[in-house]
Amino acid sequence: MSELLWANVLLDSVGALLLLLLIFGHKLSSTAHLRLEQRVMQHLMIINLTLCLTDICANFVNDNVFLFSRELGYLLNVFYFIAMPSIILLWCSYMELRIHGTLRHMLGWRGALVALPAGCVIVCALVNLFHDVIFTVGHDCVYRRLPIGAAAFWITLGYVGYSLIRFLVYRHYDKRYTFSPIYVFLLPMTLGCVAQLINERLSALSVCIAIGFAAMQVVLQNELAYIDPLTGVFNRQYLNNYLSQAIREVQREDSRRRLACIMIDVDRFKQLNDTYGHLAGDDALHDLGLVLREAISGQTVATRFGGDEFVIVTLLEEGEVVDDVVKAILNRLDAYNSSGEHPFTLSLSIGTAYFARNADTIDSFFKRMDEAMYRNKRR
Repeated sequence: MSELLWANVLLDSVGALLLLLLIFGHKLSSTAHLRLEQRVMQHLMIINLTLCLTDICANFVNDNVFLFSRELGYLLNVFYFIAMPSIILLWCSYMELRIHGTLRHMLGWRGALVALPAGCVIVCALVNLFHDVIFTVGHDCVYRRLPIGAAAFWITLGYVGYSLIRFLVYRHYDKRYTFSPIYVFLLPMTLGCVAQLINERLSALSVCIAIGFAAMQVVLQNELAYIDPLTGVFNRQYLNNYLSQAIREVQREDSRRRLACIMIDVDRFKQLNDTYGHLAGDDALHDLGLVLREAISGQTVATRFGGDEFVIVTLLEEGEVVDDVVKAILNRLDAYNSSGEHPFTLSLSIGTAYFARNADTIDSFFKRMDEAMYRNKRR
């Protein structure tokens, strides 16, 4: 067997071992009630694991003639060209969930347009079972990639570019959240595609994707220092840091901004838990986090204060008022409740307060906001 074959087997084995560890660790750290983005991540890693194992088998079949070896070579390579675009499509879905918390942006004509190139690769792979389109396996069991096979890797690079553009556009309009895992995943995938475009016999993409997943998991763990994992909004530690920074901003002599905060409490949350169960309570908090993230923009930050309480911090320019932020949240909440997709509806008690530049401390500021929220709750 050639040195390249053993190098390919070693690379894919490393990728498979890495993915097994990631999948096992992901299952240990996850609750029984997985959110959609967690399920998508699990499926991504499982498909990539099968891709690594398929690649190992294909390397042993290639160049070796035995009973049904040619047919087996076709089946393994067809699966490879189906799994590869499936991974990149799932990645695009995962990215939308991470950025927006929903797949709403992937529905309709835009989602169909995004899926079209990957769908074409999958169709060509299936056709390749009957007619050589993407690759051919000769009677000597030697794999040879055809021009459309190379195009499949260029399409994958196109999806990498699409992901990067989507992220940069999002960051242009909303600078509060970086979603840095996009870089550590896309860079290894790019390197793997380029390597396989240069050498069709090299198995680089599957192990590069596995490395990207591993690096992404490290970054996601670091995010837990300031992101609440259930709701997707910032946590209390981030609130304390951001609020101190915002207070320094508005206390500058040349500052024309005003600082306002909104305290939100979910009405009858204990009753919701008792009626529908604690998993439904988790769903309610997760959905409320999504409602808040979709409702706010600009210099407004949503945080989970604790339990079913949330605090929104906003820096207002001249002419802006905190009631506009409250109205946007309530409008988004009305759309959520009227969708009919949930067995429960959510109502909120809301209190607002402006930071008095020369009179307030953080404690007095929060006290006034808390009192306003409880006055609203008693109505």
